[in-house]
Amino acid sequence: MTCRAVPFRCTARLSFGDFTLDARIDAPLSGTTALFGPSGGGKSTLLRIIAGLESRAEGKVTFDGATWADSASGAFLPAHKRPVGYVFQDGRLFTHLTVAQNLRYADRRSRHRARGAIELATVIDRLSLTPLLPRRPDTLSGGERQRVALARTLLTRPALLLLDEPLSALDRGRKADILPYLRDLPGSFGIPTLYVSHAVEEIAQLAETVIVLADGRVRGIGPVADMLERIDLQPVTGRFEAGALLEARVVAQDDAWRLTRLDLEGQSLAMPMLTALALGESVRLRVRARDVTLATRRPEGISTRNILDGSGEDIGDQHPQYPRRNRRQHHGRTGHRLCRSHRGTGYPAPARAHHARGGGRTRPDPGVAGSCPRQERQLRPARDRGRLEHPERYEDRSGCSIFLFWRVFRVGQ
Repeated sequence: MTCRAVPFRCTARLSFGDFTLDARIDAPLSGTTALFGPSGGGKSTLLRIIAGLESRAEGKVTFDGATWADSASGAFLPAHKRPVGYVFQDGRLFTHLTVAQNLRYADRRSRHRARGAIELATVIDRLSLTPLLPRRPDTLSGGERQRVALARTLLTRPALLLLDEPLSALDRGRKADILPYLRDLPGSFGIPTLYVSHAVEEIAQLAETVIVLADGRVRGIGPVADMLERIDLQPVTGRFEAGALLEARVVAQDDAWRLTRLDLEGQSLAMPMLTALALGESVRLRVRARDVTLATRRPEGISTRNILDGSGEDIGDQHPQYPRRNRRQHHGRTGHRLCRSHRGTGYPAPARAHHARGGGRTRPDPGVAGSCPRQERQLRPARDRGRLEHPERYEDRSGCSIFLFWRVFRVGQ
């Protein structure tokens, strides 16, 4: 089932003490749109305004041509009349009812709404709930409770689904169990979804579009791949989290080595085995710039598992907040941006490195591509001790390999 793009516009202003949310969004909603940013940035508050749970908010909310709120004209559609499904962090199931009774309760109350083909049996099947139907919520694991809460919300047959950090209380294993269900939601039921999270790994797996929200302001809106590449958003997205998203296809499950083998536009990749992936299935990979090492020719005799051919497209600055004249004070930090080449592969292109004058040393940040955490690198300059115009002339004397090839490059040619 396809999820059509639904026009959505929201201007919202609401103050709580010293904090003020002042957000403006004008973007169609299709598939999963992430509200992403650090804790305390106003994401959940904005979701509550959209749902009609904050009547004090100023501004205007329109969805698919219908006005839900307009403080200028005094219009306000109460929460129970908005075609919105809301999943909270804690599920909020009826503890005195079984799973089946929780689901039937929502199904009966929304039978008059004819929105798509959302049927009780379909929801139970898509979310694998059959074994859970006779159980009560207090006997379920955290992941199982969230699946039931999601199913109950779907059975209200909403036009818009709001998910407020539904995985925040789950450990890594439980998150991995429920992520596939969340990823398939738009395609299975055709409902646009606003998904709140501050976890980059969730956004990378689920979202098509990202709205970055911090300190009550919208910092950017765009496709997920573009937003996660932007190094100017690192104060929000996280330091050293810039990277590329790649779409690969599963071609084999290697039981002997416990690896899942992938095809990326004719190039081979291997990753730790995920048995839930079927042959031919598409999988989204996130490659951080900090995890990539560059080379001008194909390496041999190394333990690196994945080697891709690609070309550098852009040069970005890892630390735009530092004025250029003061960069020497930050230990010659080297910035890398992971770019998507025309062949679909990802490589980081370094920004600028400044050699610390006087001592002839630089200390790359922990996690920068090719560096070793907490290990100081000594680079011996061939001539200039200022900016590294030709890093290939510098020697690495630390005993670890580090590649800082500067110009636009094409690996393997």
